[in-house]
Amino acid sequence: MATSFSNNFALFVLARFVGGISKGNISLCMSIITDVSSVKTRAFGMALVGVAFSVGFIAGPTIGALFARSLNKSVESWYLAPSLCAFTFAICDLGIIAFGLKETLPKVSSR
Repeated sequence: MATSFSNNFALFVLARFVGGISKGNISLCMSIITDVSSVKTRAFGMALVGVAFSVGFIAGPTIGALFARSLNKSVESWYLAPSLCAFTFAICDLGIIAFGLKETLPKVSSR
């Protein structure tokens, strides 16, 4: 989001820095796969996460480029729409994680 509103290089770098900090998705996915899978199915689950992220790294920029190509470039801020679309997807992802993701570890009874 901040990348779309950056009007100087320092703000752009700051936006990329914050984006880099928030790259915990892969670690979170791997942790969840480890918690919910057996030793026998764990490698398959880890491979699926790797494939999903690889497809996302290819499909995401492609979708953004196609979206940007379809916009009216005569408007001065035509580049905001793809950035705001990506921001909306990120907010939806955060909402799903915050409100839809259940604890994956079993409850431990305290004695």
